[in-house]
Amino acid sequence: MASQPEQKRTHTPTTSSSLAVERLQRILLPKLGEPRDVRSLYLVEPETNAGRVQAHSRTSATIPAGDEVSFETYFNAFPASYWRRWTNLDNVVLRLELSGTARVDIYRSKIDGARIAVTGEVVGDLGAAAEGAEAKVDGKDVHVCEIPVPLTQFEDGGWIWFDLTCETDVVIHSAGWYSDIEAPSQTYPDGTEHPAPEGRVTIGIPTFNRPTDAVAALEALSSDPEVDAIIDAVLMPDQGTKHPADEPGFDAVAEHFGDRLRIFPQGNLGGSGGYSRIMYEALGGPDSDSKRATDSPFILYMDDDIAIEPDSILRAVAVGRFAKSPMLVGGQMLNLQERSHLHSMGEVIGRHDFMWTSAPHVHYDHDFYAHPLRDRGEHGTNATGEVVDSKDLHRRIDVEFNGWWMCLIPRVAAETIGQPLPLFIKWDDAEYGLRAGKAGFPTATWPGVAIWHMAWSDKDDAIDWQAYFHLRNRLIVAALQHEGNAAGIVRSMRKATFKHLLCLEYSTV
Repeated sequence: MASQPEQKRTHTPTTSSSLAVERLQRILLPKLGEPRDVRSLYLVEPETNAGRVQAHSRTSATIPAGDEVSFETYFNAFPASYWRRWTNLDNVVLRLELSGTARVDIYRSKIDGARIAVTGEVVGDLGAAAEGAEAKVDGKDVHVCEIPVPLTQFEDGGWIWFDLTCETDVVIHSAGWYSDIEAPSQTYPDGTEHPAPEGRVTIGIPTFNRPTDAVAALEALSSDPEVDAIIDAVLMPDQGTKHPADEPGFDAVAEHFGDRLRIFPQGNLGGSGGYSRIMYEALGGPDSDSKRATDSPFILYMDDDIAIEPDSILRAVAVGRFAKSPMLVGGQMLNLQERSHLHSMGEVIGRHDFMWTSAPHVHYDHDFYAHPLRDRGEHGTNATGEVVDSKDLHRRIDVEFNGWWMCLIPRVAAETIGQPLPLFIKWDDAEYGLRAGKAGFPTATWPGVAIWHMAWSDKDDAIDWQAYFHLRNRLIVAALQHEGNAAGIVRSMRKATFKHLLCLEYSTV
């Protein structure tokens, strides 16, 4: 689908006394034609509104007079507790450029989802800032609103968001959450201080007989000029017999990326073989094409069979630059088949049986359309018996690793701890996260940084030929990382074996 042309500016609004220094997170509008459930990831539109918000692009929209819109949503609220915990920021700044007149109200939440009003002001032609127009777009005055919000109240949970109440027809030209400082220096695990890394990234996507998906991923990366501008290289190990180069649309993305797109044909070495090749080439290993090695401060792993919100790449890199110390920044998983559902918010390794599992207070498959962030009521239980509401989404969730459907790895971490284990498939991402954590490089799975992926509940690979790798690699990683009594692992294996036998799954056994 062709994108809508951006509105023509006379110039970019700026002020010499701007509080906004570096952008951390753009306010995004839904794509044209998105259904209401997917729009709920970006906007809360009350039923009393005259109509839907009309988006001109991914970052600009028109809202009719009298309507109210809330940005207390997954992609547009600011996950303040994560920024408070993992970065050097003490404040965040909302910067909003609009034409017309609207009241801007900022709210925050507590760990239990309780809403607290922070501040608000009227902006635009009729407001206190009526003389503050700094540009014109299509003949309309553009007013700039900048509101700082301290992060000191956010320890274990909480988001920040804003609502708009429109007195006239309002055009949002752009909006975003900004830092009030430049990215400061980082402290490495050895205690040394280093300047903040540059905002550049090498993206690695291993592929195996998914040429259509691989080309779609490349098209998504090239679709956003701001994302494209920070990509140094796209590395794609091709391990299959069906090649992206033979797929319609490949020539266009290959021409777009030019020398930045590097495809490496190799045998089927599994996911870990593909991701290891990416890291090897990115770092310039002894037998790599070292003349084409990148010097990117970040390496971003992605699956080939995903749909990505491209701004997630910018957000992950922003977190990596502002982090107190180098850390892995993971993307959360939305359900590709039910796109308003957050399938996985964060995972840990259960030490009682050394098996991956949801982190405490995480619930699988949360539907934001039925239960938006503002939902604090209890609505029965879901299919797995969990109580359904949104309160736990306001907690800061601490994790031990992140799946490699999307994971940003600092270059210094890759250089320090080395390659992924050659496990073919399964457990390579978990082992790498555990190893990185022990070396002083923690992992955070970041809200609002996300991809859509097929839910693993819809492709049970624990009963087919992959069951062998599930167990073998789990035992390998446990031998390396598990501490304490192994009785829980044995009980877990015995229980699984009995279950497979009772279900007549003899080939799995």
